[in-house]
Amino acid sequence: MKHLFPAIIISFLITIVLLALWIYFDNTKIQKVQIAAGVKGSESYTIARSIAQIAQRSNPNLVVEVLETQGSSQNMQLLESQEVQFATIQADTQILPAARLVAQLYPDVFQLVVRDESGIQNISDLRGKKIAIASKGSGQYNSFWVLANHYGLYKEDLDAISMSTSAANKAFISNTVDAVFRVRGAGNASILELIKKVPSRIIKTDQALAIKLKAPTLDMGIIPKGSYQGHPPLPEIDLETVAVQRLLVVNKNVSNTVVHQITEVLFEQRKELLTSAPLAGFIRPPDRSQGTFMPIHEGAQNYYDRDEPSFLQEQAEPIALMITLAVLIISGLMQLQQRRQKTRIDQYTDEVLTLFEDIQAMHNPQLIAAARTKLIHVLKKVTLDVRNGKVSTDGFNYFSVTWQAVNDVIGDEEMQKAFHQATEKKEAS
Repeated sequence: MKHLFPAIIISFLITIVLLALWIYFDNTKIQKVQIAAGVKGSESYTIARSIAQIAQRSNPNLVVEVLETQGSSQNMQLLESQEVQFATIQADTQILPAARLVAQLYPDVFQLVVRDESGIQNISDLRGKKIAIASKGSGQYNSFWVLANHYGLYKEDLDAISMSTSAANKAFISNTVDAVFRVRGAGNASILELIKKVPSRIIKTDQALAIKLKAPTLDMGIIPKGSYQGHPPLPEIDLETVAVQRLLVVNKNVSNTVVHQITEVLFEQRKELLTSAPLAGFIRPPDRSQGTFMPIHEGAQNYYDRDEPSFLQEQAEPIALMITLAVLIISGLMQLQQRRQKTRIDQYTDEVLTLFEDIQAMHNPQLIAAARTKLIHVLKKVTLDVRNGKVSTDGFNYFSVTWQAVNDVIGDEEMQKAFHQATEKKEAS
C-alpha cells in the first residue's frame, strides 16, 4: 500500500496536466465554418457577410467564409451534405434531417412587380401573361407556385420563365416579360432598379392568412407605404402581402461552442451589424408560432437560456432545507449511536467491576481461575462489538483500562494464593 499511494498521486497529476493541455489546445485551435448565403448582393448574402466579419473579429480562433449560392434549396442541400456548416433559408424550404435552427433573421415578403401597361391588377390577371420567376428548385420558385396555385393558376395558365435576378431585370426593362416575382425584404435594391427604370407598381396579395392554412410557415406581411419611392409614395399605401421568415440554420454536428459564438454575435453585436445590414434589426430568437418546427441547435439554446436560473438555483431553498434536515437527522443518529455505544461499554465495564468485587471475597483458587475465564470472555465480546461498530475505539480504550486493572488484581490474587499454599505445604512437611 505504501508503494501504491505515490503511484496514485503521480497518475492523478498526469491526468490533470493532460486535461489542462486538452482544454488549452481546444480553446486555441482554429475553427473554420462556411455560410451558404444566396446570391451576392441579396439581403441574405449581405447579412451573412456582416455576421462572418463580426464573428471573426470577436473570436480570433474562428474563421467564417460566406459562399454565394442560388438560394434556399441549394443551401439546404449543402448543409445536409456537410459541405457548409451554416445556411440562410426561407422558412418554407423543405427541411432536411441535419438542419437545426439558430435564429430568425428577417421577414421576406412576396413582391409581384408589374408594368403599368400590362393591365395586371391582381394575381388572377397573370393568366396568359409572361412572368420572370427564380431558378427552378429555389425557395422563391416554390413560393411563387404556392401563391399561384392558391389563386387557381397552374403552369399551363401562364408563361413563367425561370431566370437569374439580373436576367429578369433586363427582361422586364426591355418589355420581354410583363411581371417579375421576388421574395425579398421590402425596399430591395433589385426591385428598386426596376421601379426607377420602368413605370410599374406592386400588386396587393390580400389572402395571406388563407394561404397560411395550407402553408403554415407563411404569414401575412406588409410592404410599407413609400418603401420604394417617397413622392409620390410607392406603394401608395401599406400593402398587404405574404411574408416568410428568413432563417439562419446550422448542421446538427457543428460544435455547441461555435454555434453559441455565432448566436452571441446576432444578439450582442446588433448595433455593429446594423451599420452594414439594416435588416439585422429584425433578428429574433426562434418563434414556434411561425410554423417552423425545426429543432433548435443546443449551442443556440444554451445562449437563449443564459439568463434562465438553473435547476439548482430554482430549487435552492428546498434543497437547503433538505440539507439542513439531513444534517440534523444524521447528527441525531450519530448521537443516538454514540449513546448506545456508551451504554454498551458501561455495561461491560460494570460486569468487569462486579467480577472485581467478587474476587475480593474469593479464597478458592478454582473460583479465581473461573473469574479470569469470565474476564477474558468479556474482553472477547467487547472486541467483537468493536469490529461490528457497536462499540467505538474510544469506548474500547476506556474499557481496557478497567479490564487491565482487574486482570492485574486477579493475577496478584492467584500469586498470593499460590504462595500461601506453598507455605502451608512446607510447614506441614
